[in-house]
Amino acid sequence: MSLFRIRNLSFAWPDKRPLFQNLNFDIAEGTITGISGPSGSGKSTLLNILTGFYMDYQGSVEHKGDPLGLEKVLELRQKTSIVPQGSSFSVLTLKELILEPYTYKSNSNKEPSLEEIQAHLSLLGMSDKNLDESVVNFSGGEIQRVAIAKAGVFPSTILFLDEPTSALSVKDSEVVFNYLKTLNKSIICVSHDPSLLNQCDSVLELGK
Repeated sequence: MSLFRIRNLSFAWPDKRPLFQNLNFDIAEGTITGISGPSGSGKSTLLNILTGFYMDYQGSVEHKGDPLGLEKVLELRQKTSIVPQGSSFSVLTLKELILEPYTYKSNSNKEPSLEEIQAHLSLLGMSDKNLDESVVNFSGGEIQRVAIAKAGVFPSTILFLDEPTSALSVKDSEVVFNYLKTLNKSIICVSHDPSLLNQCDSVLELGK
């Protein structure tokens, strides 16, 4: 059974031409799937459909054999982490930022140990960072890697990322992809980065 099964999927904004039409593809569980295509081809829109934020589409989207209706979306979000494009944060310490999801009652029993957090940061090349350090002076690339670590350490089974290497050097992009491969998650990633896409298990190309 596919993690996601998409059939004849079409989407258009009101009074606009369709971003995509009649998409058909399957996403296997436990794999890294890339979504590529030129700007304006609907990559981020497709990510928002798969995460249940956009429901006004034509065609069918199934998650593990069930239609992605409201009830299924609520279930999906309980096991999903999302790293949006251009992540930004208010002034927090590194520890406060990564532990922010566990301030919610539904996640309070899932809080990772400081050792787990440090292990994830180390895999992302940030072992030199102090958890009590403010993120206000972090570079864009460091903020991006912190956002990925925050999502990676969370005990979700599905991870969605939108342009996760856009602010990173070639070297740091490789570090990020190697980190993603260590996670026990199904990963769906929008990217323009050929080096990342070439290492995905499968790639859906929009706008062909």
